[in-house]
Amino acid sequence: MQTNVDVSWNEAWINTVQARTFKFIGANLSLVSAWAPSPFEPTVIIRGILEWKREA
Repeated sequence: MQTNVDVSWNEAWINTVQARTFKFIGANLSLVSAWAPSPFEPTVIIRGILEWKREA
């Protein structure tokens, strides 16, 4: 999945296309970014992971 970034805390992402991977496991949804240099420490490679759990 790709998303067009209009607003971001990381100004380098504004007006770019960002790839995300998602998966459903039972009642859980995970959204994972690609590996990239940290905006705070460019020598460190990071990725973001957001997870949601559906309330029953």
